[in-house]
Amino acid sequence: MNFLSQLFRKQGAVLEQEDASVLDSGNSQFAASQGHPSKPPRANPHATRKEMLRMVLRDVLKRHGIPAEWIVGEALAAMSRRGTPGLYWRLTIRHWDARLPNHCVALQDALLGEVQLFDPAAERWLLGLMWQFAPEDDTACPQLPAAGTWAGPPSEELNSDLMKLMSTLDADQRTAQSEATTQPNTLQ
Repeated sequence: MNFLSQLFRKQGAVLEQEDASVLDSGNSQFAASQGHPSKPPRANPHATRKEMLRMVLRDVLKRHGIPAEWIVGEALAAMSRRGTPGLYWRLTIRHWDARLPNHCVALQDALLGEVQLFDPAAERWLLGLMWQFAPEDDTACPQLPAAGTWAGPPSEELNSDLMKLMSTLDADQRTAQSEATTQPNTLQ
């Protein structure tokens, strides 16, 4: 009985290899999905992963209130340095909003975290994430500042805005404390 099961298993394996080689080669006039009705068509892992990346981008943008048309994603097939196939994820900013670049790192972390939730093995096939700025109207984008700007401390405008914010918060806290001390305590 053992001999027969091994014999049939070997014959089945040989037949499957022959079917696969005919269907995968250019010798067949039919597509692989039509060649053998009992075999399901081979799933393209890149197609599944591209769809997952599309859904992750849509969900994260929606969760954080960023309009979906502001950022579009594209998965690009590539090879790693070791020769394994994978994807690069290019995120293109299509709408300029001055708040968005300040939060790109946090947005990137949220996107990659969500990808890891869907596929813990993503670090093997997601080769990288890149940003591209291509707003439809770039007239609202700021121009480059003078060269010395990068070497100096933050601008005075930023410091003054920070001081105004801190004084407003201090005033709110003092108001809340004074209201709390003027309210009589009730005994029960």
